[in-house]
Amino acid sequence: MRALLYLSVIILFPVFMACGESGTEKESCEVADSFATAYFNWNYKKALKYTHPASRKWIVYAATQVKQEDVDILRGMDEPTAIEITDYTRDEKNDSLMHVTVRINNFLTMDTIGTSGHIMKEGEFVLALVCIKGKWLVKLDELPRPLK
Repeated sequence: MRALLYLSVIILFPVFMACGESGTEKESCEVADSFATAYFNWNYKKALKYTHPASRKWIVYAATQVKQEDVDILRGMDEPTAIEITDYTRDEKNDSLMHVTVRINNFLTMDTIGTSGHIMKEGEFVLALVCIKGKWLVKLDELPRPLK
């Protein structure tokens, strides 16, 4: 019995600690940055790699709304989209949740369904991330929208 308890502690300890290490903020920010880079450059397939499975529907939905005019605007952009992490906070009650604020400069945004996107010079977004089995993933309840 003692051996089983010891084995359980050895196996489960890394799982529980994976989301509580000091490097967690760095890891979650890296995921947020990678997601934002892919998402705001309209590389939705790549953005899926950083997305919680329950949130994939939002990325798929965004991908179905892309029009040829949007692709033409993306190809004609003079400056690349720039992403900067401006803040991050860990949920006080659940250390497996993080909120990462990203500033996006020079990006194409969808406004209204059925219309072409337009370039925004700057926008700030808060991305929710959840740690599952030691891996941080972006969790969406809707498409990312800029803070007011």
